[in-house]
Amino acid sequence: MVAGYLPLRLIDQARQPRGVERGKAQILPQEGSGMKSNRPSQPPPSCLPRSVRKPLRSSLLLVAAGLLTAQALAVPQASQSASPWHDPSPHQVRWITVDSSVRLEVLDWGGSGRPLVLLGCYLTAHVYDDLAPKLTNQFHVYGITRRGIGASDKPAIGYAVQRSADDVLEVLDSLKAQKTLLVGNSCGGQVVTRFASQQSDRLRGIV
Repeated sequence: MVAGYLPLRLIDQARQPRGVERGKAQILPQEGSGMKSNRPSQPPPSCLPRSVRKPLRSSLLLVAAGLLTAQALAVPQASQSASPWHDPSPHQVRWITVDSSVRLEVLDWGGSGRPLVLLGCYLTAHVYDDLAPKLTNQFHVYGITRRGIGASDKPAIGYAVQRSADDVLEVLDSLKAQKTLLVGNSCGGQVVTRFASQQSDRLRGIV
């Protein structure tokens, strides 16, 4: 037999219609005709007897309840075993009020040189804990935790980009920071861009 080709006998058998054997016809029973099929009847695979389905459903509910109970018990244990977080980054914490009554957490890493202010997005200023100390030999480094995040106040309103830019301005005024290098990541960059378009005289640059 040549590779890639089937013998004519096999091709001939493959062309035979279902229910027809070589040399004779085989009549298949049809539904509703009253004829019986030789094939053993089997229930649909998805149909289980009622006597089996009810205990199975009860077992699944019991397992689900057990998993939920274990998870609920594990949370308090995990929180008790976790040691309180200690911030190793060398800085002071300032609280600056903006928008008349909203207190913002401002981290001050100190340093020499012009002010550099770090602004996060949906994370606190502690996201810069590793970076900020490495910049203090060239800048006086600050970090602002935006309203609604971390230890800063969480008022019901005041989360538009313009209000965030105004918050930055009030922080800089409180710090008496002039010609600031303003750095923002992620959506903090949007706030930095808005601030630069309105207060370019207060900036040395943006990142």
